[in-house]
Amino acid sequence: MPFGERRAEVFRQPSEYADRMARVLSGVNAYEPVGDRRNFFAKAAGVDLPDLRIVASVTSPVFIDVGDSSDVTLLFPLAGNNRCSVGRSSFDYGVGQGAMFLPATGRRGHGDWRSMLLLDLKPGILEQTAQSMFGDGGNCRVDLRLLEPRTMPLRIGDSELSIGMQQLCRLIDAYDGSADLLHRVGLSDMVYRHVVMMLRPDLIGQDSTAGARKP
Repeated sequence: MPFGERRAEVFRQPSEYADRMARVLSGVNAYEPVGDRRNFFAKAAGVDLPDLRIVASVTSPVFIDVGDSSDVTLLFPLAGNNRCSVGRSSFDYGVGQGAMFLPATGRRGHGDWRSMLLLDLKPGILEQTAQSMFGDGGNCRVDLRLLEPRTMPLRIGDSELSIGMQQLCRLIDAYDGSADLLHRVGLSDMVYRHVVMMLRPDLIGQDSTAGARKP
């Protein structure tokens, strides 16, 4: 588990796990096991902050069906590989491939044994964070392409973003998952800054002018 091993809920029925994930992700229709249903296994732990929800999970191979979701989501893999279909487009993501950014939209997917973080994000806070990191203080805003589903890098230059995310997971465990303490130490801001870098890695170490902003 990325975090929350001691607090994690264990699921042996896919319908129970789907109900658990529906508390975080709107539009969940089903989590169906690949193969024998008797072999289904999942466990999950979450942190619910005022402007960010994070779920850490480990699951056996599953098919996933999410209808018209109202959530903006980042799927950050720490083990395993997956495929996600949005409309007519398909994306492979996982360790060595990248994370998956999903705007508010329906999708289907499947994966093998996997460990991942699901981040339920606020678009307005993503944009505010991007402005503080890359904005010029004027009326132009940094374009994060928040309506575009896509895979995102797990490495920027020589830096492994998965290591940074794992350190944030250790911070969650260090505070025993206390939403109040994690909010006070600024966990949300650190997570949002990581996500902004993944959304626009081309701006790291550069002048964020050409093609970066919209009026």
